[in-house]
Amino acid sequence: MKSTLANLSFALFVGSALAGCSAAPSDEFESFEEGTDALKMDVSNVYVLDKNALGTSTCATRTGQTGRWNATILGRSSALQNFCVFEWVGTGAPETALLPRGVTETPTARKTYGDLPMMAPSATPLVDANWGKLRTGLFKASSAVSVPVPTSAPKSFVAVVDSAREETLSDEASLGTYEHGELVGRIVREESRGTVGVLSTLALPRTNTGAIDLKGGYFGYASDTAIAIVRAVDAWRSRTANETTKRPLVVNLSLGWEPMYYYGAAVSGATSPVSAYAATSVLSIPQRSVFAAIEYANCAGALVLAAAGNASSGTGTTKTMTFPAAWEAVPAPTATRCEQFGLSTTARPTPRFNASPRMVYAVGAVDGADAEVFNARPTGVPRLVAYGHAVSVSRAGSTTAHTGVMTGSSMAVAVASSAASLGWGFVPTTSAHDVAQVLYDQSVSLVRPAKDCSLGVCTTRRVSLCGTVTKLSGLASSCSTMGAFTGSAVKTGISPETLGIPFVNTTPGAAVVAASTLVNESVNPTVKPMPVSGGCDLCGFFSNTFYFDFSYPSASIGATLSLNTGVGMSLVPSTEFMKFSLPPASPTPTSGTITFTSPTSGWTSTQQLFFF
Repeated sequence: MKSTLANLSFALFVGSALAGCSAAPSDEFESFEEGTDALKMDVSNVYVLDKNALGTSTCATRTGQTGRWNATILGRSSALQNFCVFEWVGTGAPETALLPRGVTETPTARKTYGDLPMMAPSATPLVDANWGKLRTGLFKASSAVSVPVPTSAPKSFVAVVDSAREETLSDEASLGTYEHGELVGRIVREESRGTVGVLSTLALPRTNTGAIDLKGGYFGYASDTAIAIVRAVDAWRSRTANETTKRPLVVNLSLGWEPMYYYGAAVSGATSPVSAYAATSVLSIPQRSVFAAIEYANCAGALVLAAAGNASSGTGTTKTMTFPAAWEAVPAPTATRCEQFGLSTTARPTPRFNASPRMVYAVGAVDGADAEVFNARPTGVPRLVAYGHAVSVSRAGSTTAHTGVMTGSSMAVAVASSAASLGWGFVPTTSAHDVAQVLYDQSVSLVRPAKDCSLGVCTTRRVSLCGTVTKLSGLASSCSTMGAFTGSAVKTGISPETLGIPFVNTTPGAAVVAASTLVNESVNPTVKPMPVSGGCDLCGFFSNTFYFDFSYPSASIGATLSLNTGVGMSLVPSTEFMKFSLPPASPTPTSGTITFTSPTSGWTSTQQLFFF
């Protein structure tokens, strides 16, 4: 690292890894974000067949000259058996001529579609010293302090369909090659004080070569996610098969793909409202398999919550919600449709007061000041949001080991899953859709309309564990719900705008802090737990030293620090982590921001620095 001092302003010439959601575990991971040829090649290795559309063929392995197509059905019921996933395993190029063709189609036409890849969105001395404060901030901002918990556990489950290795019996969040899934599961365990069981289900098993690693990967295909959803629901049904009153299930989908990708390429009208993408008739077959898997979860009685998505970028990308969260525009499946999955109406309670049950309920992210997080999608924030900024929690079985820090809707949907599952455990015979209604009704109004809403009531509300659990349990509680931020904060020595601790409401209903906007650099047809965007995982000042935790190196990105001492610093980072100390006799800053810019694309984004 080189530095030049001039009147306490200096430039740092190191490389930059910019992402507001998560740190890249390796250069291999970043290569997927850049849309490499290897990734494009891998897409042709996995195909999904809809036997309904094709009208013929069985789901069976097909052997060629240099390899074979392994075949997997989506599930056992007739509706799920329609989908067959073919994956090439061999030494030569995939022999696509072996794949089924439609009996009424021309030899070159297929209704077997190449599958879309899905991506899964670290710690520094700054995190090591202060992660407990970040954890406290999460509890306070989500109103999880002193929330009632069941006397025995688990009373309910959350299926974390993500990057962690498969573990559906221990109730604890499992580890993975990439820690995204672990963090999502640990949020649920921490917020519920260990009383909600986590069913870790591997949906993102792919390594940088596209091969499957059962310890967990960095990305997956749509079919991987569809199969994982079905597997999670089946594991839950097996565990509760002999229970007179079944313990309920929330399916947590902290992943998503861009609306513009249906057949592996952009479609016309990519900036249309989300409702334009609701019809299954416009979906590719791989995405239709995910749709069917979520229908199956609904019909089994589970509540499905999905991350609204973070800012992605590139030519033609849309700014509305990602899928599957965008299917909030779709009503829950009918009784007739559920029968096609072999599930009668007795498999799930009937909603009593949710007049508009949805197939999926979307969740967006806000920071401690109730502003949209810096990597929110410009027009894709739904009506339900939760705290999701700079989140770090403990690792299983430890009071000192901790996860890295992540920001985005993935973390927010984990908070919502915690509230829904914890409250639902007290009243397990309640309909999933009624629980979703309570989750929204008992949240804190932020007195602004949602940016992406297909429902009749579209006021943005922030999830409150206290409000949701107290309402559903009917218990008297000492917990309290943190009201909407109005611009006045108790001085704690920690930046309240970013940590969410604690606030005083001086002017109820006042306008909240405006969110910064952000457009990303990279574009790829992926479904990600935390879609990539530029920014800091955690950047701040501690013990006379600045620490920076960036992601996704890019020498074309610049960053500028502006401090309340009048000092300005220009950064061109090229490494994931960097730090530097203030020069001797420099005034100590107590607040400041970091602004990212791209000279080529013109986007800019400003974040608050942390001061511990």
